[in-house]
Amino acid sequence: MADPVSISVAVEPAEDEKLRVCAEKSGRPLEAYRLVLRALDRALTTAGGKRRHVEAEELCRSLVEEAVDSYGFLAPLTLTEIGVVTCRRVGQLVYELVAEDRLQTSTKDRREHFDDVLGPVGLLARVTIAAREHLSRLVLLEKRCDCEAGYSVGGLAKKLLGETS
Repeated sequence: MADPVSISVAVEPAEDEKLRVCAEKSGRPLEAYRLVLRALDRALTTAGGKRRHVEAEELCRSLVEEAVDSYGFLAPLTLTEIGVVTCRRVGQLVYELVAEDRLQTSTKDRREHFDDVLGPVGLLARVTIAAREHLSRLVLLEKRCDCEAGYSVGGLAKKLLGETS
């Protein structure tokens, strides 16, 4: 079994020039790099915010949570749009950030540590499941309280999930 990948976040603002350089060089959306950095920050915050190494699996799991928190039930669509649909792609983004001195790795880290790190289900499927659960919680919330905005969250959820009354 390969050594787990570990990553340390550099203490710089998320909107720094190095992110833009990565996006321009790769042709990938800037939001893809922002998402990876937010997921890394989330993993570090979960661990008390101390500077430490984060394994590939931990980063990918944090990315699932961050995507659903950031984009809600549109997380699968958004990740597809910005091209972050596999853990392998997360690894590519990480190593592009490393090349621009935005992140650091150890000598044991390898890009391939990101390959299939979440198993056969994969990143996009996990985001889709988590987004559906998020949407279900919205529907339950609507059932518990009156919707003052004049529209039905449950009705919207049913339409989005393709369910009929």
